[in-house]
Formats: sequence, C-alpha cells, structure tokens
Amino acid sequence: MREILFRGKRLGIGEWTEGNLLTSAAYPDRAWITESKTFFDRQLGGIAFVEVTPDTVGQYTGLTDKNGAMVFEGDILASRYDENHPEDITIEVVTWTENGWCIKAQEDDPFHLYESGTLPFSEIIGNIHDKSELLEGTK
Repeated sequence: MREILFRGKRLGIGEWTEGNLLTSAAYPDRAWITESKTFFDRQLGGIAFVEVTPDTVGQYTGLTDKNGAMVFEGDILASRYDENHPEDITIEVVTWTENGWCIKAQEDDPFHLYESGTLPFSEIIGNIHDKSELLEGTK
C-alpha cells in the first residue's frame, strides 16, 4: 500500500514540512500539515499542525527517484532515458491528471508514471516552487 503523505511550505517561514494534510470548508484558502504520523500530539494535548501556503501543497506519489528520494507532486526531474546518449537530459514535472501521476516534459506531452517503485532514469533536481527557472524552454 502506498504511503499517503503531503508536503508544503510553512507559512511565513518558507521551510518545507511533510505530514498529513488538513483543510477546512470554513477556511478554503488555508491549509495545514501535521508534522507527525498522527493528528493528536499527547505532549501538546491536542492536534499538532502548522499552516502552509496552500499552492505549495503536493502529494507524495509513492515513487522514488534513482537516488531513493521520495517524489512529490510538483517535483522537477532530470531524466536520462538513453544510455548511449547520457548527455541527452529531459526536464520533466510531476503532476496529477485524471489518469494518475504523470511526468510532463512539455505541456501537451504526458508520460504516465509507474504506480509505485523507483524511477531508474530520473533524478529530482528541484520543484516548481523553488526552481521554476529549470523549466524555461520546456513548454
């Protein structure tokens, strides 16, 4: 079974945090992430969570890159698919479509990911929130 995990940038601080996602219909423009496996923290005597910038929230895909790093929605990958031409690098973005997790090298060119496992030809080089300049010229 795939681990359900989210990450987002802490509001005001900009540091990444991972955990369970919490949203509220009463506050549709806000999001929170717990920094523990459970929502309840005995030491705090209640729910332990931090507010994150909603548009930075991304879900863990259940995949890892060739180095074993967890791949999240919004990650930018450098992929080398041809061993005979290691200089040929494709820059791709991890995104969700109605069909599942995909990587896209260009806007109209989706390539579906595995449901789980390792992406043996791909390495995370950043994400769309911190390194968007890596995408210049890929659309």
